[in-house]
Amino acid sequence: MPYSLTEMRILRELASNSADTAAALARNLSLDSGYLSRILTGFEQRALIAREPSKADARQTLLRLTEGGRAAYAALATAAIGNIESMLARLTKDEQARLVEAMRVVQQLLS
Repeated sequence: MPYSLTEMRILRELASNSADTAAALARNLSLDSGYLSRILTGFEQRALIAREPSKADARQTLLRLTEGGRAAYAALATAAIGNIESMLARLTKDEQARLVEAMRVVQQLLS
């Protein structure tokens, strides 16, 4: 696997525009800022992200996925969907219904 789970989570946050600064990523994902900084530096070296100064707040640096970063995330998302489809295909209709109900219970309990 070319990316760790944490790296995939960061790519997802950036792809979904849930966070656009390192501070927001650290807060959203509960990551240590030093660890996050090392990951972001690696992403920048691999041309997955670009950094640019914020026009609204000069103290902030905005992060965005590059074309390569969007392509990397798209490949990860496609693979994940394929894996899920594969797992679900092995279940009978009754098992799928049980799974959906179990997920509904989990969602209700966590809401």
